[in-house]
Amino acid sequence: MTWVLTPAMRRLRAEVDAIAPQRDRSSDGSIGDQAHASGASGHNPDETGRAEYTDSDRVNEVRAIDLDGDLRTPGLTMEDIVQQLVRRCRTGAERRLAYIIYRRRIWGDGAGWREQPYYGANPHDQHAHVSGRPAGDEDTSSYHLAELAQGKEDDMFDEKALAKLNALYALAFSGGPSCGAEVDPGNNDRGKSNSIVNKLDALLETASHPPVAVQVDAAQVAAALAANTGFLAAVAQAVNDDQSRRLAQ
Repeated sequence: MTWVLTPAMRRLRAEVDAIAPQRDRSSDGSIGDQAHASGASGHNPDETGRAEYTDSDRVNEVRAIDLDGDLRTPGLTMEDIVQQLVRRCRTGAERRLAYIIYRRRIWGDGAGWREQPYYGANPHDQHAHVSGRPAGDEDTSSYHLAELAQGKEDDMFDEKALAKLNALYALAFSGGPSCGAEVDPGNNDRGKSNSIVNKLDALLETASHPPVAVQVDAAQVAAALAANTGFLAAVAQAVNDDQSRRLAQ
């Protein structure tokens, strides 16, 4: 009898492939080998093998997949993916999964998705194991892994991002094109310490050693700001902190 991987597990694997297209797949797996066949496992088909869970249909379904831990994607790890899935399972946003095993740890619905040590013979240090429940077999809705990838992209500073950041700094505090007279970056118009400028200086120092020097016009900076929401959030926080300091004086 031919076996099939459930649509829910196929969707999960496809989402991992989408955010890490160059990932290693040598430790990927679905249907189990002879070692799995000797005991109950999500890798065993539910009609012809010793499956963990069964249902009333006559489809020979496999409900578990292994995902190789080497994503070969800068800034993204299998740990990130595992924790994203666990968070959603813990809050009830994700209900298709039964448990996840990775690096001698296990999370499952039976323990409220709390992290627990895993003592099985296979430490799962080369891949993550994900098992599903029958009720979610046909559910192909998103696992929201693309959001995880987007978050990583927003956090990354590359040379282009550094150049945009420095362009904003130059225009705002060094009298760039159409900005009027140069201002003293250490003081505001009342002669008090300008903490906003100081925090921008600190942000620049953290991001680049030395900062990337660029010259751009105001239109370029406007486009740069629209594409860098992470930096805008940092500036907004600096402004809020500065206002709080002034109110406290």
